[in-house]
Amino acid sequence: MPAFLLRYLPHTLIVLAVLGGVWWIYDSGHDAAERAADARNTKLRAEIYEGILAMEHRSIDRENERATDTKALLDRIARNTADGPAHIIKEMTHEVRFTDPALGIPASVREEINRAIAASTCTSTPDGGIRCTVQDAGAAAQH
Repeated sequence: MPAFLLRYLPHTLIVLAVLGGVWWIYDSGHDAAERAADARNTKLRAEIYEGILAMEHRSIDRENERATDTKALLDRIARNTADGPAHIIKEMTHEVRFTDPALGIPASVREEINRAIAASTCTSTPDGGIRCTVQDAGAAAQH
């Protein structure tokens, strides 16, 4: 080995030792940082998953509540709708204007009203017959 290289050999070894130490510190710190980042990511994923599950449960509860409310509303509408025609038919059977041809209601309208009244107020009897509660035009005109 040439003499000028031997003269710088201790300095070169010191520089290489310092560089090796810096690399070792950096590498061990980098590994520790990666492990810490992995732990944080795992914890964050678990929190996100728990949040999603909680949101799904809240959504399911909210949709079940909406379905219950909607069913109650539809039941109420059905009751009102079922009561409405019966009430209208009851009023129509007691209203003289709808059965009196002299009051100016066209025959076709009167026939349709009487057909609807007859179809809606006729019930079957236990012996197999049919009983209707429709007033005839003569009785209605006398009232």
